[in-house]
Amino acid sequence: MKQSKQKQSTLFVIWLIAGLLTVATVGTHANTTESAEGHKLTWYPTFGLGNLLNQELPSNTRVNIAQLLKAKWYGTFDVSAFKKSGSERQVKNCEEFFIALDKDMKTVKGYELYYYTYLGLQCHTARAILEGKDAKRSYLTDFKFDESVIDVFPPDLADLVSEEMIKKVRNNKDINTLSKALRQISQLASIQVENEHEVVVRAIGGQKIIKLLAKGDFNNDGFEDIIVQTKNSIVQGTYKSTSLFLLTRKNTNPMFELVKEYETH
Repeated sequence: MKQSKQKQSTLFVIWLIAGLLTVATVGTHANTTESAEGHKLTWYPTFGLGNLLNQELPSNTRVNIAQLLKAKWYGTFDVSAFKKSGSERQVKNCEEFFIALDKDMKTVKGYELYYYTYLGLQCHTARAILEGKDAKRSYLTDFKFDESVIDVFPPDLADLVSEEMIKKVRNNKDINTLSKALRQISQLASIQVENEHEVVVRAIGGQKIIKLLAKGDFNNDGFEDIIVQTKNSIVQGTYKSTSLFLLTRKNTNPMFELVKEYETH
């Protein structure tokens, strides 16, 4: 029985990696709301929850998005609040993920945390799309998702893994962009535009993938926002992480401001 569970867990990880690769290779066609007023709520193929389910589902309308929140993932995660005995439960779809999130739960198996986090962030994106709306005002009409993003995105998007680095960046007002924060971590080697929704930043020893998932008014203030996901990894080693951010611009200043970072546990 133990071997069977280990085999299922291994197959689940293999499936999820395949799903992530599918998300990474899809086209660039965008989906939008039907409204012709204002700046349309839009989501891109980089939002790939539909490819990470037990049965692949479309995500081209908000009716589809609502179905994605209830749809079963291919595998099931055992999660626990750890500090509370008897708090263990299983998570197999987005609705259950949000319940677990409210209870501050994370995966029992440490090696599953990254995949659980990735799925959770896709769930956050799905819910944001479902609850979002067309923006009445936008300062993003001239924004292009290219190599310049690291110079206009806030330093919060850098993967700061140590308390020392966090304090160093946050206490220095001169480190006010993602590019400056990244240079505090490592020497940048290259910036490659994969497509109009994805940029790869390579540094000595690691890389950061930045993806544009959606745009619209996601905090009900009338201004157009963007949802951006980052994926971090090192060249030699197993470390990897992923995060999701809501960013906006409310004036002609090209710099983006952080509205929120989404949590997964």
